[in-house]
This record gives sequence, C-alpha cells and structure tokens, in this order.
Amino acid sequence: MPITHPFVSEKSDSGNADLLQPSYWNAAHAMDAASPAGLAGATSAARFVGGTTTGAPVAGTFAVGDYVVAQDGKIHICTVAGSPGTWTAVSGGADLVQVASGAGSVRIPGLKGSADAVPASPSAYDEEFDGDLSAWTTLGSPATSNATDAKSHYHLAVPNGQWRVDGIYKACPSMPFTVTAKITDYLHSANYQQPAIMLGEASPGKLLLWGPLFHTAHAFWTTFVPLVWTNRTSRIGLPSGGSETDGPYRKPYIRLIVTSSTSIATQFSEDGLVWVTAHAAVNPGFTVGVVGLGASSNDTTAGHDSMFDWIRFT
Repeated sequence: MPITHPFVSEKSDSGNADLLQPSYWNAAHAMDAASPAGLAGATSAARFVGGTTTGAPVAGTFAVGDYVVAQDGKIHICTVAGSPGTWTAVSGGADLVQVASGAGSVRIPGLKGSADAVPASPSAYDEEFDGDLSAWTTLGSPATSNATDAKSHYHLAVPNGQWRVDGIYKACPSMPFTVTAKITDYLHSANYQQPAIMLGEASPGKLLLWGPLFHTAHAFWTTFVPLVWTNRTSRIGLPSGGSETDGPYRKPYIRLIVTSSTSIATQFSEDGLVWVTAHAAVNPGFTVGVVGLGASSNDTTAGHDSMFDWIRFT
C-alpha cells in the first residue's frame, strides 16, 4: 500500500551551485510503507476488520480472508466475499474443556458429535437440570426429587414400603418426537427396580417405563424392559411388541422414538453415539400425553436411588 506525501524544505538554497540544495528535495515522495507480500508460503492477504458483540458480522461488505474477534470468545473468518459474506467460526465456545485451575484449557475435536454436548439452541424441552424443576410436575411422593444434590443432575429416590413409580413429568411435544436421557448412576439391589424414561396418559394414569430393570431370574443382573403400569402402584407387564432384552453392562443412554401412541421404538447405548434398537414398535395401550423421568421400587423391601444427567427432546 504506497503512501505519498509532499515535502517542502524550510531552508533556502545557498549561493554555491556546487552544493546540494534544500530545494532538490521539494518534490512528491512515494514510500512503499506496507505491501501485502506475506510470509513465505502465503498466497493471499488477510486483514483484521474489527470485532462484534457476539457472532459474525451481519452487515457490511467483506473480502475472503477478513477476520473478526467477537466478545463471546470466538474468531470468525470470511470464507465467501459479500455483504456480509459467509463466515466460519474457528475458535472458542463449547468445544473447550476447562481443566485444573491454572492449567488452561483442552480442546477436544468432535465434541459436538457427542450426545453429552449441550444443544446449540436449547428449546423449552431441553433439560440440563441446573437446579430448577419448576417446569416439571412431581409424580407420587418420592423420597428424594431435586436438581441440587449433584450439579446439573436430577436425583430421584423411591422409598421402601410399596411397589410404586415416582418421578417428574411434563406435557409431551407434538408427535412424532424422540426423547433421550442419560442415567449417570443407579442402585440395583432388588427385583423390579428400574430407572426409566416415562411416558404416561395426560392425567397421568397409565404409564410406560423404559430403562434397565434388575431381574435375578436372568443370567445377567440387568435386563432392558418396556413395562406398562395401570397406574403408579399397579404394574400390568410387557406391552404389545415388548420383550425382555438382556444387558450385562450398564448402558446409561436410553431413548424412545415416539412415532405415535401405538408405535414406540426403544433404544439404548453405551456411549450415546451408537444406538441399539431393542423394540421396533411397542404399543403401550394408551394415548401418550406426558413424558418424563421415573423409577420403580421393589415390591415392599427396597426403594430405589438413581441420578439422571439430562433429558432431551427432538
């Protein structure tokens, strides 16, 4: 980028013509102050064009290679020239994991592909359990039901003394919808204890529970079963299209794909990325109106304790 400036000497010429005179410098001088030659290997110029409060620019005209620094901690680069052009975020945000104090941050490529990644644009049906359960209605009288015992978790405990289902629920999204949950931990110590995604009638009355069930009659301690309850204290059994699926390992991710009230697919996963379909089309025998998280206790001798990390609807 040439810079041109005029120059006029404040000194007068002398009478000796053999000497250099100040007037010799009175001319327009050009100085090549900055040229986008770039470093070795560079093929085009790049320029910093300011910052934004958040996100990429939404107005103005930009060239390929322009970049901005936003106050939300991200750098955006213009990849297609225009007004305002096409921008790509190249740093900052949810892919950073903060480690021990003073040790900086670690970037995990592909974290956004994980089921545990917080949704980019949460809706009313994304629940990370940040301490507020005001959007939920309590089912039954659980011994424990809060989102404060463990950070960003829902803690549910069903008391001893009665075969029952307790939990939380809300009105379900319009069909079709998918509901996915992560169970961080649970205590299985007696038959029929089950932490689960729960579907119910609008009241609710009848319930469908899907999750890991403790069953000593099986060769494995845990089986995955969709169970229908007439109400929260009276279990019917397996619904149409349901069956018991052995699962020797803890599979913390569970999912229901609700195509309609008569066609519900059940899935589980060990990592939240690869899903196994256990049942293709379960018919619970009632019209689905609510959805939530629940757990069942043993007949009379043992309650149940479980911790849910999140529940999401798509």
